Amino acid sequence: MTLPYKRSVTLVELLVAIVILGFLVVGIANIDRFSRSQLQYDDQRVSLQNEASSVLEHMQKALAQAIGDFNQAAVNINITGDPTLTAWVDDNKNGMRDSPDIQIAYIYKGSPTYQLWYYPNYANATYQVIGNRMYNFTSTLSLNYLDVGVTVCWDCAATSTACGNPGNPKLTIINRITLPCVSTN
Repeated sequence: MTLPYKRSVTLVELLVAIVILGFLVVGIANIDRFSRSQLQYDDQRVSLQNEASSVLEHMQKALAQAIGDFNQAAVNINITGDPTLTAWVDDNKNGMRDSPDIQIAYIYKGSPTYQLWYYPNYANATYQVIGNRMYNFTSTLSLNYLDVGVTVCWDCAATSTACGNPGNPKLTIINRITLPCVSTN
């Protein structure tokens, strides 16, 4: 009498199948973790790029109206203390520097706030925060143009991860702003 043939799995085959399944799960989990961290990093960089572009666009629009005269420059830069960029804006649009014109200012506040403040009228000392996460702010004035650089960092005050390292991206954008002609009246 013969016994019917039964299909079965040996213990060794079962262990091999579990180990292979484990490698597949670990591999898929690592790919998923890498993809999520890369997506988060890219999302942070896009956010930083949008913020830096917004700040530079704001400065471009405001400083395009700067006006000077024969004795005074249209834009002044002060690097002592908090870096400050001031300009006289041709408020009455007559192309001359006269009494209705107002002075605007951009002041970089480093640690602990890491912000860029905009004063639409520097005389009355009210400001708007136009940039957060501002790691650095530079400006260089030449004859008829101004080079402005902003460096933004995801977490400027981080002590565990320095700006520019993975997990704390950093982005620098430099923009050249052409200043308008100067009136000599």
